[in-house]
Amino acid sequence: MNYRNLFILIFFLVPQLSSGQEIISLYGTDFIGGANQHYSSFHFGERRTNYVYAKPTCKNSVMSATFNLNKIPTEEMYLYLKACDDDGAAQCKIELKLNDTVLISGSSGFPNRKWETKKILIPAGTLKPGENTIVITNQEETGLLGNIPWFMLASLTIAV
Repeated sequence: MNYRNLFILIFFLVPQLSSGQEIISLYGTDFIGGANQHYSSFHFGERRTNYVYAKPTCKNSVMSATFNLNKIPTEEMYLYLKACDDDGAAQCKIELKLNDTVLISGSSGFPNRKWETKKILIPAGTLKPGENTIVITNQEETGLLGNIPWFMLASLTIAV
């Protein structure tokens, strides 16, 4: 195999981020909580999803993931969130916190039942050496398990 073929093979087989170095990458199933233990984690072509329902569903309204960082890059960092909203008329209200910093609060901004990846700037000083926690909460006051409103996560990546 020549170098050109090796480059083409690596380029197409290794996931690419347009922004650069990947710091952490998580699937929805890497999050604790949420409701994927009640239903399948395979939705809309994604195999490792998780989702949160309205506040009255208690533990099913919150999912979280913790990860450790040895060193914080000095470059600007972004959170890439691949997610979708329910099929209701109104956007599901969510809150996404990274440590104590709220990155999303209010309407999710994601399309109904269709995956989309959004790029969110992580403010300087949000990430820290050691343990970091991401929490996604459904902020809707009414709703039942298995019904709208829900918010679904396929993956979350932090990259520079």
